[in-house]
Amino acid sequence: MIQFKFIFKKLFLFLFLILTSQNIFSELPKDTFVRTGLNITDIKKVQDLNVGETVLSFKQNDLGQFEFINIPITQVTIKKQNNNPEYSQLVIIDTTSNNNINSQLIICPGTKFYNYETNTWINSCDLSINNKLFNLDSNFISINKISLVELNSNLEFYDLSLEEPNCFFICDSIGQSILIHNMDIAVQQAPKILSFAKDMAAVGAAAAASAYASSKFEQENNRCYEYHDLRQGQSYNPQRLYAQQVNIQPKQAPAPKLPPQNNIPSGPNKDPKKNNSSQDKYSQGDACKITSNTSKAPEKADPNSAHYKLDNTDKKTVVSKTVYNNNGQPDFRDDFDHSHFDTITKTNINGPHKHTFEYNEKGQIIKPIKVTPLNKG
Repeated sequence: MIQFKFIFKKLFLFLFLILTSQNIFSELPKDTFVRTGLNITDIKKVQDLNVGETVLSFKQNDLGQFEFINIPITQVTIKKQNNNPEYSQLVIIDTTSNNNINSQLIICPGTKFYNYETNTWINSCDLSINNKLFNLDSNFISINKISLVELNSNLEFYDLSLEEPNCFFICDSIGQSILIHNMDIAVQQAPKILSFAKDMAAVGAAAAASAYASSKFEQENNRCYEYHDLRQGQSYNPQRLYAQQVNIQPKQAPAPKLPPQNNIPSGPNKDPKKNNSSQDKYSQGDACKITSNTSKAPEKADPNSAHYKLDNTDKKTVVSKTVYNNNGQPDFRDDFDHSHFDTITKTNINGPHKHTFEYNEKGQIIKPIKVTPLNKG
């Protein structure tokens, strides 16, 4: 307990330092999903957020403990790519979660992620595959590849002006909520931050804060699953972003100079046979393919893709999510909207649950299929 109090005090000082050293905002590309609360459906596209609404963050309470809070949006500013040459690039981050699921995050070069090794914030364009991203369940997500791509379309970007502490969560292609900061950090403050960063321990104070808050959330809401597996019914579709808004072109000029350790590869080249239209799509392997409709998930799909089944009524709420393995077969399916009677244990699983699929040497599903409450197995 003494050690955690010490860590909390360290993070409080860290937050204080960054709050006194912010100068400009960073932006989010249109169609980025932002976490607005702790419930399954508490996400919104950035363009659907309004002044006065809130996003999910965390702070230190009077007892010295960290807890999730909602911080208000004070201003929303829309910026166009064709109005500012700075918005001519996007960073695509390919990641692998702790359960070996591939995902992808599309973000601006200036968006800042928490670096637990140095207890600082780092620009997405300065990330390397040696860095890790911090998510809502106190885990660190590994980076497999970082691509810097050129844009030539009229893509919109959104500034969210927030009240303190200005850090919040956005969703990647499989719904993981990842911590970012929406303001620049003055370089001259880094030595002060680093002076106590060595005492933060490997997990970091932010991880302890998220673990405490998620535990508290479970106790208060009596959920039948652990908080850290909430995929929150999102329907983020990077393929739609590429197909309708972003046309990737081969680089015509040298890429901006980046630190050597970042090893950021160039963006994928377009197929010369395709024209520069709104129907252009990435070739297989360049992006994580996501499909969403009101139909059930297909038995076969593209390898490492995902399918979101939408509610028949509003056609927006995700009621189930199926993720496919390297062979294009279902790896698991998360159901959010109904209960399940487990034929193995002869018990009823109330609320969200997970179907985990296993296969024999012939590629056939092994039955009975294992069904567990989300994150209980």
